[in-house]
Amino acid sequence: MVNSNACVACDGPMTDDDFLLCTKCEEAGTKKKPEFRYMELVSDEQLDKIFVNTRFWPDPDKRYIIKDTLAKCLAGYSTQSTARFICTQLGLIFPHRWALTAKGKKYLGEYILENK
Repeated sequence: MVNSNACVACDGPMTDDDFLLCTKCEEAGTKKKPEFRYMELVSDEQLDKIFVNTRFWPDPDKRYIIKDTLAKCLAGYSTQSTARFICTQLGLIFPHRWALTAKGKKYLGEYILENK
């Protein structure tokens, strides 16, 4: 399992405000293309387990729902409570405030970079 709070360049610790690179690597000007590990941050097994008994539609694109919820959170828009609860349970959104965790930022960034 990938450490969701690790820098992609040096695997050092990141703070909640960092995005992909730790402060030390950003200051050093490290340029490393990130490996797309969002599928490791949230596994298919986790998604299957948490989407049980939800009523989105017959065969939902679970990763798209996660991405859409995180993007709305980042932009400051509200979203469906079920999607918000799922992201909170996966550790992508803080439970008591509408903001992305470091893991949520990393997941959204890697998803967007890979799927552009």
